[in-house]
This record gives sequence, structure tokens and C-alpha cells, in this order.
Amino acid sequence: MKKMPRLKKAGCLGLALLLMVLAMGCGNKGETEKTAPADGSGEGQEASEEQITITAMLPYTTDTQKKAADYAIERMKEIMPEVNLVMEVMPEDGNVTVKTRIAAGTLPDIWKSDTTTTYLALESDNVLELDKYVEETGILERTNPGERDVFWAKDGHCYAVPYFSQESYLIFYNKKVFEENNVKIPTNYSEFLDAVKTFRANDITPLALFAKDIWCPVAILDSIVTRDDARGLVPIDTGEARMTDEVYVKGATKLKELIDAGLISQTAFTASNEEAMAAFANNEAAMYANGCWAIKDLAGMMEEDAFGYLDYPLQDGEATDANKNIRSGGASIGGFSIAPYSEHADVAAKYACLFAMELANGRYEYGESLSSFTMDEGITQDEDFGPIAEQYAQDSKNFTSYTLFPWCFEHADSMSILGEEISKLMTGDYAVEDFIKNTDSRITEMLEEAGAE
Repeated sequence: MKKMPRLKKAGCLGLALLLMVLAMGCGNKGETEKTAPADGSGEGQEASEEQITITAMLPYTTDTQKKAADYAIERMKEIMPEVNLVMEVMPEDGNVTVKTRIAAGTLPDIWKSDTTTTYLALESDNVLELDKYVEETGILERTNPGERDVFWAKDGHCYAVPYFSQESYLIFYNKKVFEENNVKIPTNYSEFLDAVKTFRANDITPLALFAKDIWCPVAILDSIVTRDDARGLVPIDTGEARMTDEVYVKGATKLKELIDAGLISQTAFTASNEEAMAAFANNEAAMYANGCWAIKDLAGMMEEDAFGYLDYPLQDGEATDANKNIRSGGASIGGFSIAPYSEHADVAAKYACLFAMELANGRYEYGESLSSFTMDEGITQDEDFGPIAEQYAQDSKNFTSYTLFPWCFEHADSMSILGEEISKLMTGDYAVEDFIKNTDSRITEMLEEAGAE
């Protein structure tokens, strides 16, 4: 075999290397992955080859929390594949860890916030404003209308992207008890009052209530007040209204009338939720009040179609139907917040917005929530909780606004004061005038002290 001249051999080797480099460059360009854009529209775009690591502190303790989070994380791998999420399990310590890290300035990129921690972080400039990211990702339009108010803090800005559906306070009714006592399912206040009187005359407890849990009496009055003011008792907590205002006097007068008619038994003030629920399920009480979460427990205790819930028949006239989608219950701001000092704050904020929607869907699919937070199609529940759960899921899509469950009030003392005073009203031995006067005085004093701190 003839040897190739040294110069030609070197030239061919150089040409071969050049062609190899060019081929590799062309190959890489042609194999760039296509991925869904950050706005979730589904139209492909070129993904960045650079992986960005984002840290997140999330609730990940119960089975349903884990299933929902795993679902959302997998979805986000498709939507934002350029992001590598490193998860830290959020301790169940009453937010001690979160508050400590807010003070130290050591929050992860994404962290789970609630009303208290959001405002705490806001006071120390430890939370990023998310208005533009909510708009850019279009997530507000993806959520059900009744869920949208909770995006915004009291200053009108978003600091936490919610992912948990608002929950409604419900008055359940036992179909068998109503039928056996020949009582019509009430659709307005007059019918509701008549039903209470009939059940009491027949030695049936009209409403099983666990009033020793201080929030329950507050929720009862709140649901009555919402028939005339969609904000319920919230303006009392914030100081925007006084207990002496006509709407609250009217609500208290209605509640006193129902109590005098025998709405609850005196054991309501010592009964646990389990005892009240059992009385209802065992046909010893005609009605039972709790949050929508009780649907799952009742479905496991009663026949499939043995109970339903009322559309707040606490008002007469045309307003009864007009106001049925104004709900007592609900939560205040909270969800995913972003540390402003995050190295990748912009990416983290977009990720959090979209992740919140996917986690909301996961929570509904795996039964953590009974109502759908988003309007995304094709999201179904993995477990069948019965026809009442299905009805609630459909009804909740039409709910237009919520008040707040008392534990979400801006001032923790508001729930205590209102709960104590309403409980006294519910004993039947406390005049409406005394209730209004004393509650107004105590709330005013509390708000003045809170403002002076």
C-alpha cells in the first residue's frame, strides 16, 4: 500500500474534523425540543438548553397532598421543562419555620403562604408582587369566577397565587326526617322558620350544631347577613362597619327569632362535630351545619341519596333566588409566594402561577378539594364521593362570592368576640339590643388596641 503524503493526510484530517463540528452543530439545532410555552397555550416553542433550578417549600404530608403535588410536578415538566424543581417539605409547625425564614431572609424561591405570613413578608419587603405574572400567564381567566377575589390583597395587588378552592358553609338536610314529618324543603325564610317550629313540636332537633367550636355560631349569623350584604361579617372585622348598622341588627333579630322557635338544642354548646353529625345521620336531627368538606364524611355514613343541602333559605322575596350564589365561608389570600431575592425570580414567578393551576387540578382530581378551582376541561375526580359531592362541584362553578370563615379574619380576636357574643344570643336569654351594644363595644375597643400596636 502506498503511503499518503504527510501534507495531504493532515489536510484530510483537518477537513474531517471541520465537517464533524459542522454536523454536530446542525444536529443540535435540528434536535431542539419543542415544549409548551409559559402561558400554557400549548403552542410549541424552542426550549432553552440551560436548566434552571428553582426551590420550593410545599405541603407534602398526607396521601392526597402527595398525589396532587406529584401530579402537578409531572405536568410542569411538560409545560416548563427548562425548570428543575427542588422541593422542600413544609413543616406542620404552625408557620414557625416560614416566619423564621421571612425574618432571616432565607426563603426558598417559591413558598406556601397564608394571610398572616403574606402580610408579614409584605411588611418587611420579603415577597414579590405578582400582578404582571398573573396577567402574562392568563391564569385568572382559567379560574372559576367565584375564586378570583382571593388573588388580591387589601392593597389591590397579588402577592400569593391561590391553588385551593374556596369552601362554602352549608346547611344540610335529612331527606327522611323531612319526609316523615311532612315538612317541605324550605326555599325562603318563612318556610325555614315554619320547618323549625314543626320539627321542634315533633320533638326533632331542627339543627344539629357543635357550637362549642367558636366559629360555628359566627358562621350561622354570617350566612344570615349575606342575604342582605354579600360581605357578611367581614366589614365588622376590618372596622369598615359597626355592629349597630341596620344589616347586622336585622340579621341578629332573625337569628334570635329562630332560636326562640327552637332551632338548636341546649346540648349544641357541648356537642362535638362528631356528635352533631351522628345525630343528623341517625335521623335524630333534621338539619346539620358545617363546611362543604363534611359531604365526604356524610357520604360514608348515610345512604347515597339520603341528604342534600339548602341554598340559604334565610330571606323572603325575590332576593332569595338572586342571592343564592353569594356564599358564607371562603378563605383569604394565600398560596404560592415568591422570595424577591430569588436568583431566578422571574422564572419562579411564572412557574408558580402555572404550577398553582396544575396543583389545583390535582387537588380536585384526588379529592383534596370538592370543587374545581379552574375551568380546565377534562379534570375529573379519581374517587366517587356520591351525588351530593357531584352536585356541589357543579353548583360551586356558579358561586359568585364568598365571605370568610372566621379563622381567616384579619384580627384573630374578632372570631373570639363574635363567637362569644353570638353564643350568648343563641342561648335565648340575651336580648338583641344587648348583643348589638356589647359586641359593638368589644369589637371597637379591640380594633382601637390593634391600631395602636
